[in-house]
Amino acid sequence: MTAAPAVAPTDLNAFLSPASFWWPENIQLSAWLQHGPFAFWLTQALKPRTIVELGTHRGYSYLAFCQAVQRLGLETRCYAVDTWQGDEHAGQYSDQILHELKAWHDPRYSAFSRLVRARFDEAAPHFADGSVDLLHIDGRHFYEDAKEDYETWLPKLSERAVVLFHDTNVRERDFGVWKLWAELAPTRPSFEFLHGHGLGVLGYGPEIPRELIDFFAAAAARPEEVRAIYFRLGGAIEESRKLSAAARPAPAKPATPAAEPAAPALHIHLAAMAPAFLDARTHLPLKELAKAPGTTTSLSERKIELPRLPVEQPKIAVLQRVSIGDRAAWLHSMRQMIGAGWIVVAELDDHPELLAAVHKRALQEESWDFVRLVHAVQTSTEALADAIRPHNPEVAVFRNDAFALPQPVPARGDNALRVFFGALNREGISAQVAAALAPYAAAHPDIEFVVVHDKAFFEALGPVRKHFSPALPYDAYLATMARCDIALMPLEGAAGERFKSDIKFVEAASRGLAVIASPVVYGESVRDGETGLIASDPAGFAQALARLHGEPGLRAQLGAAARAEIARARRFDPAPRLDWYRDLWRRRQPLTQAFSERASLFGTEPASHLSTAAKP
Repeated sequence: MTAAPAVAPTDLNAFLSPASFWWPENIQLSAWLQHGPFAFWLTQALKPRTIVELGTHRGYSYLAFCQAVQRLGLETRCYAVDTWQGDEHAGQYSDQILHELKAWHDPRYSAFSRLVRARFDEAAPHFADGSVDLLHIDGRHFYEDAKEDYETWLPKLSERAVVLFHDTNVRERDFGVWKLWAELAPTRPSFEFLHGHGLGVLGYGPEIPRELIDFFAAAAARPEEVRAIYFRLGGAIEESRKLSAAARPAPAKPATPAAEPAAPALHIHLAAMAPAFLDARTHLPLKELAKAPGTTTSLSERKIELPRLPVEQPKIAVLQRVSIGDRAAWLHSMRQMIGAGWIVVAELDDHPELLAAVHKRALQEESWDFVRLVHAVQTSTEALADAIRPHNPEVAVFRNDAFALPQPVPARGDNALRVFFGALNREGISAQVAAALAPYAAAHPDIEFVVVHDKAFFEALGPVRKHFSPALPYDAYLATMARCDIALMPLEGAAGERFKSDIKFVEAASRGLAVIASPVVYGESVRDGETGLIASDPAGFAQALARLHGEPGLRAQLGAAARAEIARARRFDPAPRLDWYRDLWRRRQPLTQAFSERASLFGTEPASHLSTAAKP
């Protein structure tokens, strides 16, 4: 049930914020142009986890949402769905419209946004039910089409969803959105802006945020004032567009020296070949890098798809976990990338020995091709960097740090002690640790285990209080962890494990959990008795759990100290990475020569063929 408003309807804060006064970066001729200020406000108020726009055309409205998501630093995924072919109302148009949109969108927003070329009904099955917080419907405008779009996507709406309908105030050319809006508006909290062809705002979900409850209350109490304010804010953008279109170039001033041309932006493309569960090495760093001045970014998943950029523009291709099966084919690809002006960096966060063990195959000499047959390598630990350097000396270490420092989840009233364990490929040691914990947990039913993915650990616990989830998306994984009190981090030092990073400590500590960890990997991060407890074997894990169960004060002290350590020394900083990328670009000629010489050592291709490759 929707709660009562917390802000008086007479308070301007109910429908205005600093975001309402932001200026769109992409101003174009658009029927949606005047709604940019409200799009900014709504994105800040709703903080949607997923935005879907049905009908994007040239993209003004969608780019406004993306601009707000980026500026606010939200963990939002955005999707624009369109065929980019036109219709009876928008007219028919060529692929040039999509190409122009991608040219603006991809370098700025592709770290969190996708342009999905499909019909609305084709795209819907690819979204989970209950997952969309903000749905903007702006496709075909006949009544039957708008209604079909709404009903097709209804199951996808979340409990806190808001739906926008554009063109609610257009009643010619067989537009029928106004009719659908008249049917829907009385059924939910709603408000209609009349300017800019009309924009209907429907509070569909029963658990819309407090800010939206206050907005609908204020809009009901003072509709004309709300409309007038956003009409004037949007009108200023429209006037600016008109003035820009009418402006003429100023006469030249020969006496004034020409200004130095602005330095071209550094473009960073991430090809995330294994993106699942590795957000801390892929999407999250790219999102932060995209915020840096003088930097643009783009992303491809499970394929290397580099944008076409001028050869002379500084650009880095970061390729995550590429598997090279055919050296000759890989060298051909490298020749094309080098010819197009790219510096190619391998992103590797696990030792090839560990990756081979996971895939149940022997470690081969060719397993190192991915790090030696590129310009440079970035990795997560000094130990792994030392293992890589004999194969490629150009290595930089960017450890896994925290991208956020959320407030710890408030204390619960159920008196349960929740113990979290979630990991991939730890079945050997994890089952041993679980078996060691089981007797103490069975004797203390207030202990509840929350297990993600590792079925062997879950089953070895036996008949204790426990909950299991399969592998989760990264944000859901972190949210599940945050609701617990203790995190377990066992490692036995098996093949390649000593090269792993301490990311699990960073994740748990940044959320205020007390940790129990193995000395392998975590011995350098966790100060025993200060920021966590170190357990050298399964019995040690059981002893540490019993200690933290019996000493809630120590548990809170360890969690607070670990969180303070992350806040002090383990926050993500994009500057070292950007500095290294720019330095690689400055040294691109000797780096390409060194790469070519390494390639020649394996008889794959003469160095000269690589260093003189033409642009594809």
